[in-house]
Amino acid sequence: MVVSATSYAWFNALLGRGVLLLTFVFYSALWLSLRLLIYFYLFRTDTFGYRVAVIGVGDRARSVLATVENAHLRPRHRVAALIDVCP
Repeated sequence: MVVSATSYAWFNALLGRGVLLLTFVFYSALWLSLRLLIYFYLFRTDTFGYRVAVIGVGDRARSVLATVENAHLRPRHRVAALIDVCP
């Protein structure tokens, strides 16, 4: 960002349009690759996952259980307990 700000400030004098464009391209590629690393690898681990307790054991609890344990849900959720509340 420092190079891009300098390039924008001294547009014609020092760096020019090519360096500004390359800086934005490299910065965007770095940002997207770090986001993909975080999203696809770190959020799949159990360290960054959520532990969930579902209250109830009926049909609604089973549908919540299927939603929570979905493989595509990020960060990963793991059901730690199904709690049955008896009146």
